[in-house]
Amino acid sequence: GYVSGTIKNLTVAGTVTTSSSYAAGIVAYGNSATVENCTNKVHVTATQKGYVAGVIAYASESSLIKGCKNTATISGCGNYVGGICANASKSSITNCLNSGVISNSGKPSSGGIAGSIDVSSISMCGNTGTITSTLKRTGGIAGSIGAYSGGGSVDKSFNTGTITGIYGVGGIVGDAAGTDSSISD
Repeated sequence: GYVSGTIKNLTVAGTVTTSSSYAAGIVAYGNSATVENCTNKVHVTATQKGYVAGVIAYASESSLIKGCKNTATISGCGNYVGGICANASKSSITNCLNSGVISNSGKPSSGGIAGSIDVSSISMCGNTGTITSTLKRTGGIAGSIGAYSGGGSVDKSFNTGTITGIYGVGGIVGDAAGTDSSISD
């Protein structure tokens, strides 16, 4: 559902299957949301659309995702598929870990932590899961940063998972656009 508040210390398990967008184990759409110390064990599948993630499908307007984990399989068929967050806009993702399998058979931008971030940051995160996409912008941490509306940053993060895509494929980031995008440490 829609969240504009705080969710803490939650572990969820099960299955979510939809033909629509905005599918996640914990939060579908977050606006100024804080999701902290949560673990997703829900296998999430979107059969026709994107914005699919383990923890939060869409994070916007200063949302904070902190200390969260995804251990489940996340499968989408459209833009933005991620282990923790599908798409983050003007938000921050810190201390998160994905060990689940992430797959996208539709449109671009798939990542172990986030499918895409714009004017957002990912810091001190890690991916050990396998990430597979049939298109471009596929990364161990983020599929793309700054691809649509502005820059973004990834720092102090690691990937040990196998990453497979067509082009724009990277161990940390698949595609970085704009002069305000950075990858460090």
